[in-house]
Amino acid sequence: MDTISSPLDETKGKDEEKNNGTTQIAPAATDLDFEEGHAPVLYSKRSIFFMVLFSGLAIGSDAYNSALMGQLLLLLSALYPDTLSVATQSQLTNAFIIGLILGMLAFGFVSDRLGRKSGAVLTTLFLSVGIIMTAVAHGTSDKGLFWMLTVSRGIAGFGAGGEYPVSGAGTAESTDDSPRARRHRGFIFAMVADVSASLGFIFSGLVPLLLLLCFHEREAHYEKIWRIAFALGVIPPVSIFWFRWRMAMSSAERRSSARNTILPYHLAIKRYWRPLLGSAAAWFIYNYIAYPFGLFSSSISASVNAGDSLVKSYGWGTLINCFYLPGGFIGGYLSDKIGRRKTMALGFGLQACLGFIMGGCLESIQKSTPLFIVLYGLFLTLGEVGPGATIVATSSEFVPTSIRGQMLGLCAAVSKAGAAIGTSVFKPILASYGDDTVRGNQAVFLIGSGFAVLGMLVAWFFIPANPPNLVEEDENWKIYLQDAGYEIQWGDDKAKDPKKVVFDAIAIIGQGAIGPRHTDAVLDVTGAALACIVDPHPDSAAKSIKYNCPIFASVDAMLQDKDVRIDAAIVCTPNHTHVALSQQLLLAGIHVLCEKPICTDIPSGLSLIQTTNVSNRKLLIGHHRRFNPFAVAVKQHLPSLGRIIAINGLWTLYKPSSYFDPPTEWRRLSSTGGPILINLIHEVDLLHYWYGPITRVYAEPAPKQRSFDAEEGAAITLRFESGMVGTFLLCDAVVSPYSFEGGTGENPNIPRTGKDFHRVFGTEGSLSVPDMTRWEYGDAEKSWSSELVGVKLEVPDMKVPFVEQIEHFLRVIRGEEKARCDGVEALRAVVVCEAVKMSMKERRPVEIAEISAT
Repeated sequence: MDTISSPLDETKGKDEEKNNGTTQIAPAATDLDFEEGHAPVLYSKRSIFFMVLFSGLAIGSDAYNSALMGQLLLLLSALYPDTLSVATQSQLTNAFIIGLILGMLAFGFVSDRLGRKSGAVLTTLFLSVGIIMTAVAHGTSDKGLFWMLTVSRGIAGFGAGGEYPVSGAGTAESTDDSPRARRHRGFIFAMVADVSASLGFIFSGLVPLLLLLCFHEREAHYEKIWRIAFALGVIPPVSIFWFRWRMAMSSAERRSSARNTILPYHLAIKRYWRPLLGSAAAWFIYNYIAYPFGLFSSSISASVNAGDSLVKSYGWGTLINCFYLPGGFIGGYLSDKIGRRKTMALGFGLQACLGFIMGGCLESIQKSTPLFIVLYGLFLTLGEVGPGATIVATSSEFVPTSIRGQMLGLCAAVSKAGAAIGTSVFKPILASYGDDTVRGNQAVFLIGSGFAVLGMLVAWFFIPANPPNLVEEDENWKIYLQDAGYEIQWGDDKAKDPKKVVFDAIAIIGQGAIGPRHTDAVLDVTGAALACIVDPHPDSAAKSIKYNCPIFASVDAMLQDKDVRIDAAIVCTPNHTHVALSQQLLLAGIHVLCEKPICTDIPSGLSLIQTTNVSNRKLLIGHHRRFNPFAVAVKQHLPSLGRIIAINGLWTLYKPSSYFDPPTEWRRLSSTGGPILINLIHEVDLLHYWYGPITRVYAEPAPKQRSFDAEEGAAITLRFESGMVGTFLLCDAVVSPYSFEGGTGENPNIPRTGKDFHRVFGTEGSLSVPDMTRWEYGDAEKSWSSELVGVKLEVPDMKVPFVEQIEHFLRVIRGEEKARCDGVEALRAVVVCEAVKMSMKERRPVEIAEISAT
């Protein structure tokens, strides 16, 4: 006889038990914890999108404000020709960069010690205040104005500097919560840190250009133009403040932050010196080249078009900055395809080649302004293909969560030192050649190209080829510190408060018999939100109005709608659809609570468990009776009965013919319906919950009254791993008050009878359910001649089981509880039901380990 060989059991070698060549499914569900080691996932697809989007806006705002002063120097030079010296111009441009350096170091520490959210809020406040001060700056003299601008720009730079450790670390950690985002992290980083910064550079030239046109290029309005241009820079940080105030915390930060401990930084340097040195040096070189070229693009283009108008100078400068954009897209794509190191080295190398060509042939090239602009733009593009698109990713990915903000801030600060040095060197070089702009520009290109060669070597020898798994690196770092003798308090207790975590949008898949009960339960769960309903039936529109939520005809349609946020889903569809729908949702990054049974055959159930493991999402199965107050009470009082010797259970009701009518005719088939898969599956799960694994069954089929394929009932004997025995009578074609639903009144569609449906017999007492009377001898001798005493046991006052189950589901997702019934545990109930069917067919006892895969 063929036997089940579970691929999950092969994965968990400890759970394999061999018996005469037969692979058994391990009896204890708790032995198979396939989710262990995965991070609890807090970010929905939409929250990841907004985290990335607003991080990009923040860094774009930083780039705009960084580059704007360089662009406005053309206006300021015209307004203050006698007082705006070269030294003062360097002072104004460097003030922001120095602020950036201080902000990067300070907020790197803040983001690790106080959290990404605190860092994000504070950076936004500093940046906004600095921008406003810059826009309204005044002085009693020109010199006083310049010093006011210097201070204001320094404050704005301090706030902007915090964006790199906050946004960079946040992007790395939030994208790690989604398998799909994780696969494309290089491209996402390129969008956040490079393309957004490039857009900031572009707008830093475009905004003054448009303002000049609005004011008809009149010098009398130059002061209004530069003040408005600065003031407009406050819009992005202010617009994202509300989101940052409510931002959720990533799984990595919740699990691996070390806010209450000063970490041994010497060990961090010892372990991560190579990627840190490579990232810091490559970023320094990149900014040494990129920042001066970007900041002074208008000045360079103006020198090429000497005597032309400011509008044309800004226009050429903006066009040049547009060449940054394709580099980010190309570099982001390549970094996911060929790796960070190769992409960075390739970009540096190609940039050096073109720079040397331009430096050597610049006099001929500058005779054609369009040719110069194109080649100059390509020079900038190649810088973005390599380090521009990859450097923030490499600085974020190769260090653990607990020090990611500080290490990223350190690398970024070193890079801005390169920007400050490059900016300071660039202007005097051009000025030293006086009117000979050709030789000045040649010198700049040759110096930049030489540094690009150095950058290529740094990237190749110091940047790791492939990024590590962030979760694994966090764990390796913890082990490294533990081996070194450090005891660190990991994680953030505050993050366990569910009110601090945005994770509540639940979709209901199916609105048949059980779907509405789940839908109502979601509405009763504090902090949960009904995201949408999926149901193809004609009355769906009425349900949409009733529940005030979107409704879709299929899961495909739901997933295609990008405007609907879905964190989790409850699958309430026919039995035979559970596996396919659950797999589709899990692979889409959605946590799943699937109604029982987990599957209709064992191979498909194993396949679903495998999908759960690779999806990094949670799968719970809706055996909601584990949350029923009577079930909880039985579990609590079992120890008072002594050793359990035997049990007796009943599930006997009458299902009307309408129960089997279309569209639910699948209930007529033994393979998808019948009382074994629909009703006994619940009873078996409860027996496992109360008493542990069932190891043997024997079942006799009940006489059939209907002409359907499905069985109508059975008389079943059971043996448990503990040695206890039991009997169970199942039938859905008899008039009877004895059932879980009738006894407890759990189902509003079945009138409560209060009649006992379960009895437990132990060495110290017996218990009947739902009467909840424990029969014992009390102080008398244990003897059949002694009088028995009936003691009424309390049943806890609990919420509706469906509500309790959903609240538990959300706590499992947040990593606060272990699942009561995951896929592995639910599959054990299916295995027992298959054994019952086999016993009925073959008229013999069946060991659970003998179940055939067919």
